[in-house]
Amino acid sequence: MRKMIRILVLLTAALFSTAEGFAQPPDSLYWVVETNIRYPNYTIVHFYNYRNVKIHEVRLQGVYIDICNPRQRKKLDLLMKQFIDRIVATSKRRKAKNTI
Repeated sequence: MRKMIRILVLLTAALFSTAEGFAQPPDSLYWVVETNIRYPNYTIVHFYNYRNVKIHEVRLQGVYIDICNPRQRKKLDLLMKQFIDRIVATSKRRKAKNTI
């Protein structure tokens, strides 16, 4: 019985130590799609950061996005990547230049 408990404790500890390695990096974003099935004349895509704070929202008129479609999921990932690139570009531009 003790042997079974030891094995269970070791497996649990191993599981938690490996699960930490697969966590998302702290600067990651994710998207959430809001649509209406009966009236598919608009879609709203929300971008959230790792702390679940909404940082951006995109409204697409006349578009219905089905996230079960892998092609549309890739387009959403591309939209998120473009948003991240735009944030990086503007943050570099806003840095103060050294004055003489």
